[in-house]
Amino acid sequence: MNNQLYEQDFNLWRETIIQQIKEQRFRVKKDLEANPSFKNYLHEVISPAYTDARKLAIKESKNAKLGVRKPDESEYPLDFPFTLEQLLDEDFYGDVY
Repeated sequence: MNNQLYEQDFNLWRETIIQQIKEQRFRVKKDLEANPSFKNYLHEVISPAYTDARKLAIKESKNAKLGVRKPDESEYPLDFPFTLEQLLDEDFYGDVY
């Protein structure tokens, strides 16, 4: 029973994350269509944004609920692990699927 509830929670979380990724990609692509020069700006801001996001993810994982594996800080890549093309690819979700 506990495992089934965990799977349901995990699946709901995963689908929520995927929906958020889809929405953000849509917004970014729309902005890039209206302002193609923004693509150069993305290359500049991705690395610093990832550094901040990594810190937040590490902090949040320390607050994970009982029964949820808490990744070690070393498991979070120091450098942004994806290309800009992967970020904008509608079918790319990294390890989420």
